[in-house]
Amino acid sequence: DGFGYAKVIGSGGILILAGLFSTGFCTEVWQMFIAFSMVTGLGISLTMLPIVCLLSHYFNHYQAVALGLSVSGWGIGTLIFGAFNEWLLYNIT
Repeated sequence: DGFGYAKVIGSGGILILAGLFSTGFCTEVWQMFIAFSMVTGLGISLTMLPIVCLLSHYFNHYQAVALGLSVSGWGIGTLIFGAFNEWLLYNIT
């Protein structure tokens, strides 16, 4: 609550974008590890925690359902992102 939700989520989104964008310019494995794992992972952690806190403030009666749907959305999005990347790799190149 010290920085505000919008600032933390916005900075996390910028880190996710920077990590994914810089992965395209990597020439070695250690660069990809830093760009994708560390930068994108930090961005994801900066966006997930404030979203969970916001949901717990707004949903009092169905708090468990709201948090469960929110957190499961991250996993489903990761699965879709991986399949979409594979599709792009085979169809675009």
